Amino acid sequence: MIRELLDLYRSERHASESFRGWVERTPTEEITSRLQPLIDEAGESEDTFVDWGDIETYSLKLGRGECAA
Repeated sequence: MIRELLDLYRSERHASESFRGWVERTPTEEITSRLQPLIDEAGESEDTFVDWGDIETYSLKLGRGECAA
């Protein structure tokens, strides 16, 4: 996905335009439509809900001592 985003930036940017400048100028819909096939292809897997370096699946359940504010 990063490679695709950088390819789009390189092909669509103005001369000497920063990545941030390009993102601010480019409509979100254009970026999303270019990345959508990669999002659809990835889907959800068991890895989707596990933080890096953790072995437990993510849960919305609050644990003891969690801030509820």
